[in-house]
Amino acid sequence: MKWFFTLHKLLKIVAFFVFVVNLHNANAQIDAKQIGIVVMHGSGGKPTGYVFELATTLAGKGYLVANLEMPWSGRRAADVTAEEGAEELSQAITQLQKKGAKAIFLAGHSFGGTFALYYAGVNLVDGVIAIAPGGVDSDFYQSKIANSLAHARQLIAEGRGDQKEEFANYENSRGDYTTLTPAKAYISWYSKDSVMNASNAFNRVRTDIPVLYIVPTNDYPFLRRAKAERWAQLPPNPKNELYEPNTSHLEAPTASINEIIKWINMIVKDKN
Repeated sequence: MKWFFTLHKLLKIVAFFVFVVNLHNANAQIDAKQIGIVVMHGSGGKPTGYVFELATTLAGKGYLVANLEMPWSGRRAADVTAEEGAEELSQAITQLQKKGAKAIFLAGHSFGGTFALYYAGVNLVDGVIAIAPGGVDSDFYQSKIANSLAHARQLIAEGRGDQKEEFANYENSRGDYTTLTPAKAYISWYSKDSVMNASNAFNRVRTDIPVLYIVPTNDYPFLRRAKAERWAQLPPNPKNELYEPNTSHLEAPTASINEIIKWINMIVKDKN
């Protein structure tokens, strides 16, 4: 029977070793320094605006954060095409990876949320946080800019797509205004078939990319009404999550910080 007790002791040692390894892995799963997060503000916004507290809190907790000024910021006013904007995002991701990021998340607010979803339809990332995402595909929005779209298309047809003009624009919190931008850039961001068509962006997210969809309870009415449809449009993924903080459209990034961190850590933990 001596061999039996020796084998039993050996099995106990192996079991203990497995336990220690699993415990180590559990504690080592979430390393903020290996998680890159690209933060993108909303239309007419800026990195130091409504996404600032989200970005600084994430950075303060050790995550690698790129808080970008996107082409649709108030200062830049759609100064490049959507294709060039996607390249800027790709470059930011590359820089995070060079700093040690092994997982990449996109966190976009409003316009930034829709762009994050669009990007995740054609590029692989580890997750998307779409915070009150808004787009350009509503009939109301398109009616506001219809004349400018027609004029921009005419300029492009005449070979003057790089010509800058004041084109009509509209934002719920701002009302009617104009954007001084090249015709081809204007079309690439604001036409109904652009990358900012929210319906298309939701539909086309890669099936292997999970999405945290954030819809604040006091969001703009048309975004609240679209919640069920948008949620249903997302390709099935067991890690998709719908979160509804009790706040407004503009304050949603700050109000969602804890949920965003919890969700990111869950995705990374499961990945490991």
